[in-house]
Amino acid sequence: MARPINYWSCKTLELATMGLLLNASGIIFTTAHADGLHQLPDEIILIQGTRLKRTNSAQNGQIQLASEQNIELRPADVLENVPGLVVTQHSGSGKANQYFLRGFNLDHGTDFATSIDGMAVNARSHGHGQGYTDLNFLIPELLGQLNYQKGPAQAQAGDFASAGSADLLLRDQARSQLGISVGAFGYRRLLGISSQNIGQGKWLNALEAQHYDGPWQGLQEQVEKYNLWSRYSQETVQQYFSLTLMAYQNQWNSADQIPQRLITAGQSRFLALDDSAGGDSHRYSISTQWLRDDWALNAYALQSRLDLWSNFTYFLENPELGDQFYQVDDRRQWGAALSRQQTSELFAGQWQHEYGLQYRQDQIAPVELAHSQRRERIQSLKLDEIDQWSVAAFSQQQWQLTDTWSVELGLRYDWLDATVEDLLFAVNTSSTAIQPATASAQSADGITSVRTALTYQTEQQSWHISYGQGMHSNDARLLSGNAMTDASALAIDQFTHASLWSRTEHSAISWQATIDTWQYSAGVWQMFSEQELVYVADAAETENKGASQRYGVEGTLAYQLNHQWSTSLELALTRAEYRNTADGRYIEGSVPRVVMAKLQYHSHDHLAWLLKIRHLGPRYLDSSGIERASSVTQLSMQLSGSFQFGKSKQTAGAATSATTPSAAASWQWQLELHNALNSRAADIQYFYESRLANESIAIADRHLHPLEPRMLRFSLSYLF
Repeated sequence: MARPINYWSCKTLELATMGLLLNASGIIFTTAHADGLHQLPDEIILIQGTRLKRTNSAQNGQIQLASEQNIELRPADVLENVPGLVVTQHSGSGKANQYFLRGFNLDHGTDFATSIDGMAVNARSHGHGQGYTDLNFLIPELLGQLNYQKGPAQAQAGDFASAGSADLLLRDQARSQLGISVGAFGYRRLLGISSQNIGQGKWLNALEAQHYDGPWQGLQEQVEKYNLWSRYSQETVQQYFSLTLMAYQNQWNSADQIPQRLITAGQSRFLALDDSAGGDSHRYSISTQWLRDDWALNAYALQSRLDLWSNFTYFLENPELGDQFYQVDDRRQWGAALSRQQTSELFAGQWQHEYGLQYRQDQIAPVELAHSQRRERIQSLKLDEIDQWSVAAFSQQQWQLTDTWSVELGLRYDWLDATVEDLLFAVNTSSTAIQPATASAQSADGITSVRTALTYQTEQQSWHISYGQGMHSNDARLLSGNAMTDASALAIDQFTHASLWSRTEHSAISWQATIDTWQYSAGVWQMFSEQELVYVADAAETENKGASQRYGVEGTLAYQLNHQWSTSLELALTRAEYRNTADGRYIEGSVPRVVMAKLQYHSHDHLAWLLKIRHLGPRYLDSSGIERASSVTQLSMQLSGSFQFGKSKQTAGAATSATTPSAAASWQWQLELHNALNSRAADIQYFYESRLANESIAIADRHLHPLEPRMLRFSLSYLF
């Protein structure tokens, strides 16, 4: 049922392949070192399956990424390096992942801001959900560093950063490589990387092609994914510049959730009930960075489109034709940020000041929800054109009071303007649904945020107390005609310009320490949200659950036994509740407990081993707390090594510069075992009503997407 890739996408990839093959420096699969990354931390240690800066904690940090130190089933799994963040999948492999953090069911990205070298990934007013964060366009081997923070800690973080934010930095260079990966259920992957010096700059190119069928009964996913990256960078003593082009194309069939009653009756948990569900997606972007002295500028432009066919209730709404629905989001987005950092003396203390401007615009035409059958549109249910733009100004100041005490103050102002054109207005004016006065709705509003912190820091430990106001923008389609689903049946005209923003308030106390080869961090936090207002893109409806509160405890423990062995443990405990408990107190989908443990070994003869255990506690599926998902524990392992023919060997784990002409050609291999214990748990669960083809009434039931079974993947790469 996969739709064909369009002609120009194929030609783009064909020409890119020719260019890579003609490139003199060559190409491969998995690079094991973080060389070539701009502005790496000065002081790093090997721990927690990644290279960590010593100031890392459960609250914020910088992680230098190395592919042989992370087990990633999907590109978005790189975000699980953020302590307490969980990445799952409830549908096809080409769709954005599901994220959980600090009591938030982040759906596909709402309330967690993600960016790539400053390029915003979260999609406003997306056809499948607000803040949609699709990271399938990433090539993990070219990711160099992950900067993260929990809560709205810094004034630089704006929209969607209520629960936290992550900025992924790309490499400027890597070893030229060529490699292949194979695995269970039809998994195949080819990756080429070419890195060379051109004058005073570096030119990095990469091409990825991937196929996967999956373990499903009655359906082959037939994932056909292609990625093309090209990056030019130049660095001198005074300035840095980069220009990056990315092209991504993906198509897939999708096995959606399956009701528990079918599994209880003896059906396979891998059964696909609608073999025509799936999607087609592409994304093309250009981005640039420029740093000079104390000034920084980044800018980007992108075009993306998602066509998605889903069926979660089967024959509930339409017993004859089925409930499959079609969503489309065709988007053009661009943005820029300019900032300056200054340092001076203030009352005998050092004063650091960063201030800047940020701009973003999204034009979405069209964004649609339609009833479909086997990928054929039957009736358009919601069809809009949206134009949103925002501008923000921020100031982040830090004053070093003494050698051990410092205070921070952040101020931020955001202005958002949204216009929605309802293209079905003329057809729907006779409908009983609440309609706006005109076919076009426009609103604008601003919001001010304050962030402050007090820090006490010595050589071995630090204490941090913070308070911050955060926010996320609401879906612009709240301005157009929608039927409300909350108990009070609120009218659309009650959602004035203030509805463009939802306010959150966050406070935390954290502690961290480094003693010999031990690292500790712990913290307590709380967050209040003024409203849980969600536009449900799957149904073109709005849910308003009112105010909410979340609070929790987090901690990390890491130990470097010697140069070969290291281990780490992460724990996050969370409580998430609605403040108005009339309809139930528990926030659906919030995860009360997350545990992550890693054990890592690096030998001096090119052998590395990594074991990772991830545990999710039982989460609430309804606000009453009656229905709870089962806990999930998953074990994965990785074994990797390298060898050379007739050449002297390198010490395992030592970084090899991509620009060193004498770097000897070598081979690398990697063996990954996912879901090693073959757990039969669910990757994600929901509780709602559905109806199968042979059922006469709706049945409220648990619906799940299972963990994929035990699978082995092997990669072999040639570095030159």
